[in-house]
Amino acid sequence: MKSLFLINRSFTQEKLNECLSIMSDQDLLLFIEDGVNNLLNHNLSFNKQCKAFLPDMVLRGIPNTVHSLPIVNNYQEWVDLCIDFDKAISWK
Repeated sequence: MKSLFLINRSFTQEKLNECLSIMSDQDLLLFIEDGVNNLLNHNLSFNKQCKAFLPDMVLRGIPNTVHSLPIVNNYQEWVDLCIDFDKAISWK
């Protein structure tokens, strides 16, 4: 079962690592809302599939050059991701 993990707030490195550790290779992690701040605050090395939501990055003044993650450009792409995955999990 493919899961879409959503991170919508800033986390410690340990909390992010915990999330990444339970993800399978078919899962995807999407940084949204304040979660995009994690791209600035942590030295992240992604061995899992991860993406960032561009509209939230723009609202927070984060350039899309601060990382090498693929970008979800708009809400339609986000909806398409939700449809493609069996479930969405908000990580708290």
